[in-house]
Amino acid sequence: MEREILSILLAGIAIGERVGFYDPEHAARLAVSMERDGQHDPIHVAPSPSGDGMPWRLVAGRHRIGAAGLLDWTHIDAIQVADTNADAAVLRKLELSENLDHRRPRPIERAIFIDARARLEEEIDHPGHAGETRQERGARLRWHANNIMSQASNWRLRLADALGCDVRTIERYREVYCNVVAPCSDLAEALNRHRACRKFEAIYGLAKVPNVQSRRKVIDLLLADPELKSIDDAKFKAGVSTSKGGRMPERDRAHAAFLTGWQRMPLAQQRAAAPTFARDLPPTVAEIMAENLRADAARRMLEALKKRTDLQP
Repeated sequence: MEREILSILLAGIAIGERVGFYDPEHAARLAVSMERDGQHDPIHVAPSPSGDGMPWRLVAGRHRIGAAGLLDWTHIDAIQVADTNADAAVLRKLELSENLDHRRPRPIERAIFIDARARLEEEIDHPGHAGETRQERGARLRWHANNIMSQASNWRLRLADALGCDVRTIERYREVYCNVVAPCSDLAEALNRHRACRKFEAIYGLAKVPNVQSRRKVIDLLLADPELKSIDDAKFKAGVSTSKGGRMPERDRAHAAFLTGWQRMPLAQQRAAAPTFARDLPPTVAEIMAENLRADAARRMLEALKKRTDLQP
C-alpha cells in the first residue's frame, strides 16, 4: 500500500542529530536537479511528540532539505514513515536503512552507518551492553563458550541478512570505524572526502596500522600534503610501512621510472636525445646539472692525475 505524499512546511521540520556527514556540494547538486526536474524522492518524516514546537521530525532526507533551502522553497514533499509514538531506535534504524539502501556512501561514512546499525541490532539481544567485547560479555554472563558464540552471533547474522552481505564484511567495516573513525573523529569528514579514500581496501589498510598515534600521523600527512595521492604513499612517508610492503610516494616512483628508462636506452639514443633534453631543461635545473658536470669533470681530472703520479717510478 502506497503512503500518501504530503507537502509540508520546511520550517516545521525538526532535523535533530544525524548519522554521517552533511555535504554542501551534494546538496547543491540536488538543488540543480530539483529545480530542473522537480522533487522525485520525498523525504521521510514522523510526527513530532507534542510539545516540542514543530509538527514533524526528519527521519531521512537531510540533503534534500538542504537543497530545498538553497532554492528558497517553503514546502517540501514528504512521506510519513512512523507514528508519533515511534521510539528513537526505530527512527534511527529507518534513517540508516534509507542511507545504506538508497545511497552509495564512501567507505568512511558507510562504516559509520554500519556501526550505528550494528549497535541497534546488538542492543536488541544485549540491552544496555552494545559494544562490549565477547570476553567482557562472557565474564558478565558466565556463559558456556558455545552459548556465548551462538548468542553473540544472532544479531550479526540478522544484520548481515538485512544489509545483503556477510558477517565478515560487517566486522571489517566496524574495524574501520573503531580504528579510524572513532579515535580520529575530528579528521573523519575530511578523510571521507579525500580522493585516496574512495576504495574500502585502502581505508582497511589504514585501520591495520598498529596504533592510534601512527594512524593519526598518516591521516595528518595525507590531508596536509597534496602530493600524497594514496594512503600507501602517506604510510610510507610517515614511516609506518616497511620498504617491502609499502610503496614509494608518487614523485619518487616517477624519478625511479625516469632513471630506469634512461639507463635502458642505448648510448646512441642517449646521445641523440641529449640536445632535446638540454633544450627543455628549466634554467635552474640546467644550472644544477652544469654545476654537477663541472664537479664531476674536476673529480675525474684529479683521479687521472693521481693515477699518473702513482705510476711514476
